[in-house]
Amino acid sequence: MRLRVEQPGVRFMDSANYAMSLNPVNARERAKPSDFNQLITLRGLPGEFVLVLACIILDGGYTGDQAGLGIKIGPIPIFATDLILMAVIAISMRKRAGRLLDWGFTGGGAGAIGRAVWLLLLITLVHFTFAFPEYGLLAARDLAIFGYSLFFPLTYFALTQRVLAAKLIRYFVYVPCIAAVLVNLEIVSGIRWFALHQSVRGIPGHEQVARIGASNFANFGSVLAGLFAYLAVQREHRGLHAALILLCLATLAQIMDRSCILGFVMAGGVMFLLGAGRSRMYLSALGGGVFALLLLSAQGELPIPGGAKLHGLSQVLSSGANFESDPDAQFRLQRWHSAAQTWMTSPIFGVGFGVPIITADEWLRSEMKGAAQRGTLGAFNEGMPHNTFLTILARTGLIGFGLISYAWITVLVRLIKVIKRRATDPDQLAIVGILIAMIPVAALNLFFERPMLCVPFWIMLAAGYKLSEGVPREIAGLRARIAPGDITSRRPQGIGYPGPNRVARNYAASRHRSQD
Repeated sequence: MRLRVEQPGVRFMDSANYAMSLNPVNARERAKPSDFNQLITLRGLPGEFVLVLACIILDGGYTGDQAGLGIKIGPIPIFATDLILMAVIAISMRKRAGRLLDWGFTGGGAGAIGRAVWLLLLITLVHFTFAFPEYGLLAARDLAIFGYSLFFPLTYFALTQRVLAAKLIRYFVYVPCIAAVLVNLEIVSGIRWFALHQSVRGIPGHEQVARIGASNFANFGSVLAGLFAYLAVQREHRGLHAALILLCLATLAQIMDRSCILGFVMAGGVMFLLGAGRSRMYLSALGGGVFALLLLSAQGELPIPGGAKLHGLSQVLSSGANFESDPDAQFRLQRWHSAAQTWMTSPIFGVGFGVPIITADEWLRSEMKGAAQRGTLGAFNEGMPHNTFLTILARTGLIGFGLISYAWITVLVRLIKVIKRRATDPDQLAIVGILIAMIPVAALNLFFERPMLCVPFWIMLAAGYKLSEGVPREIAGLRARIAPGDITSRRPQGIGYPGPNRVARNYAASRHRSQD
């Protein structure tokens, strides 16, 4: 028998995690494969949660440009994430209108992070109101960039159980692995599965390096961080997680995204400091092996499968270290300088929506004109500084930047405190790695500016916030009073057994009677 204690608004993840809280030493030995199946099953899920999960699956598995779906309102492309957002709002209004309206008018009901997001949305509406008469479409674009923060409260309200938060994290990590399999099959077989584009990156001091690109691969560093957390902490399916890590590393060698690599290194560093599970041993082995391969590949192509890609990746990384001569780094530095100058004209409140962030020179004007003629997403993203933090500062000033940073950092701090106090839960460690790996991606790319990267951030932030929540003192006291042997009682559960909810109610009633 497994005892589970529930109170309104407090539900535990599953029997294995509940047992972990009572006896952390033996919790992982008692975890069963059925617990993993529970985390990935799709049966019996609430409607609004299914839509949020569908958004994670779409953003992780679809590598094309969502603007290419061909849905437009006038010149504005409608993304699949926009349609999902409207559907989630409609279902939430039908099922929990009171709670959603309370958040909409007061910011309450979603914790401190929910209130910070509420304030950010108010600032967004104010900026849009003042900017729309003058800037029109460009103001609507910026409204969408910051308006996706609505996914945080909607996701948080949809997570009625902690197991749902863990399920979101698992799908965020596993679905891109399926896409990675198909991408590598396309590269090997030549069969066109996705809208991949081949490009050549010029590396100073080296020959040109071929790479592939896909719209949603910027979060691969977060995927790797999540997989490594499961490998280090969770004993079950370690072979599967190790194989998926190798697969994602192979894909990362194809796309040569330095922000993904930096994100995974940062997340790995935090896991190493936390020392959860076997993270230090595995990180030392993985880091040493990859470093040795790149060091050997820097001298020339190794006679192994993928040797050419490893040689190209080593050149890309060495070029990034020498940013003064790297064209990609210089491209970003010039835009960052111009964006910083724009922000400093109004550092507290920002310059508002629709206002050009980067001074439009002749090259930038021709770039925007070409993107507009193609009718792609680039028509709306050209002129951005390729640094989301600078975009936030320029649009909403230190106020908006402070609110987003507060939400991001607070969730990480809360999760790290929980991990250090208790036996490490793999999903909690995974979401820490995911959120940390997103930081360099936001600093070096269009992150909030692209729905397929922005929406998963707010959903993962809500999942992390849910998993960081503590257990009420009364329930914690009850769990402390239950001996580990009581979890597996000699009396079988069946007809006549009061059940875990009734056990909890009987305990509370006897406590009140004793106080009387």
